[in-house]
Amino acid sequence: VGVKGSRSYEVVINSPVTIKTTSLPNWTVNLPGYDEKISATGGTGALTFSSFGTLPTGLTLNSTTGVLSGTPTVTGTFTFTVTATDTVGASGSQFYEVVINSS
Repeated sequence: VGVKGSRSYEVVINSPVTIKTTSLPNWTVNLPGYDEKISATGGTGALTFSSFGTLPTGLTLNSTTGVLSGTPTVTGTFTFTVTATDTVGASGSQFYEVVINSS
C-alpha cells in the first residue's frame, strides 16, 4: 500500500517518407533512353521502391534506386503508383500518369 515507481521512456518519431518527384515525362514508343529517378526522402534506413498499376510496357522500376528506365514498346496512357518504404515499414506514395506517344 502506498508503493510507487517510475520509469523513463524515450520515444523516437521518425520523419515521414515523402516522394519528391511529382510527375514523369511522356515519351515516344520505341525511343530508347527513358531514365527517370523517382526521388524520396525521410524515413529510417534505406528506402525500397515498388509500383502498383501498369508501368509502360518496356520500362522497369529499380527497387533500390527508384529509377524508371528502358524503352517503351507500346503506345498508350499508363497509370501507376510508386511507393517508397523504409526499413521499419513506413511508406509514402505518388500517383503517376505517363503517355507513350506513337513515333
